[in-house]
Amino acid sequence: AKRGDGGGAAKRQKAEWNAIADEYACPITLELPLDTVIAEDGRIYDRSAIEELIETRDGDGELRSPHTNEPMGPKLVPALQVRNTI
Repeated sequence: AKRGDGGGAAKRQKAEWNAIADEYACPITLELPLDTVIAEDGRIYDRSAIEELIETRDGDGELRSPHTNEPMGPKLVPALQVRNTI
């Protein structure tokens, strides 16, 4: 930060980081994912968290999005570009 800016640059940088963290946070863990995947609902998840959810889905066998609660399939796609961004 420049001298005399009252910490404004640092505050802006922190706000930008928080916005990135909010955008990429796993809806299950609420943390930045380490092994990023995209589920069929289009959201980014930490692989271990979403795989555990898929394995322990409701007794009726229907998998629902942790983000929207809408039905979704179990297919996961690696999100390498997201992981590189994080």
